[in-house]
Amino acid sequence: MMYLTGFYPVNDHIDNKELLKAHRNFAINRITQASIINKLIPDWVGRDVFTLNSLQKLGKLEFGKNVEINLVLKVQKYACQHLYERPLSINQQITIIDDT
Repeated sequence: MMYLTGFYPVNDHIDNKELLKAHRNFAINRITQASIINKLIPDWVGRDVFTLNSLQKLGKLEFGKNVEINLVLKVQKYACQHLYERPLSINQQITIIDDT
């Protein structure tokens, strides 16, 4: 799955908390139309707010450094194929529950 990350058009001079609220991820396979606009790139686009350290400082991540996270997912069979091809970790385990 590929995603385009972007922002809803907002004021060019927004603080990091407002910037994070405006942030959205869009699944590429769901985009049906796109258009090019002739606007300058806002000055906040180059900011380094989406690093793990920065997100943790802003309170967007609840874990610290060197903390193991055990993630359990229940997904539909067609979506699970992605996890076979690109595991989330080296010790990922997939258990088939049923045919769906």
